[in-house]
Amino acid sequence: MQRGTVLPKGAVSYDGFQKVYETTLLASAPSVTISGLNGDVDVEYKVVLRAISAVDATAIVISPNNDTTTYGFQQISGSVADIIAGRSTAFTGFYAGYADANHLIQTDMVICAKTGFVRTALNNMLEDITGTTVTYVTLQGLSYDDTSTNITSLVFNADKTNSDGRLGIGTYIALYAKKART
Repeated sequence: MQRGTVLPKGAVSYDGFQKVYETTLLASAPSVTISGLNGDVDVEYKVVLRAISAVDATAIVISPNNDTTTYGFQQISGSVADIIAGRSTAFTGFYAGYADANHLIQTDMVICAKTGFVRTALNNMLEDITGTTVTYVTLQGLSYDDTSTNITSLVFNADKTNSDGRLGIGTYIALYAKKART
């Protein structure tokens, strides 16, 4: 049996998600933009978000190409012993969670990005986390009905309850693009 380290020669490629962006905020911000994307080539994006709500209660929305029209979602949430279902057909982006000031949001979302189709997303999230309390556990199906514009950027907006809503220091964002073997 041979043991040791195998080092590939040349570029490594595989079918699957590859990290294309990662940041941890060192200062609070009202938004973060990831640009240089090509949804027609990548086809799918996976978002990993651990957001800290700074200053005031904040909802986080992800808007492809900073387009804040034509989104909807259906969700089911659990809070304490309650199960809640809800829908919106007039939202400003892919909803990524809500938290009170200095609380956390954890989101794992997969976005289907190819032009020519209604863009859909599946979101698993934990909302309004503080200490050992997770206020909501939510599963969402989301849609964005712009079928003709290539997704070239994703903008993470703090949808402010008031003018102080911001992504807080320590907010972590990672984006993975589904890459085909070349």
